[in-house]
Amino acid sequence: MGEVFSGILTTLGFGHDPQGKHNDGSFYLCWRIEAFMPLDEFKRQVSDFIAHIKTSPPAAGFK
Repeated sequence: MGEVFSGILTTLGFGHDPQGKHNDGSFYLCWRIEAFMPLDEFKRQVSDFIAHIKTSPPAAGFK
């Protein structure tokens, strides 16, 4: 979706297109977290998610 918004929507091209434009498009999305949940709860859940990722073992065949 990032390439859709920052490439196609901005008309600056996408993927490997030697005939297309070669500019860098950007797309910024800002959310008011408090519209969805209390900010402290969001921060706690993000911290828990990061801890889970950092403590997860690598998949078989990866170091």
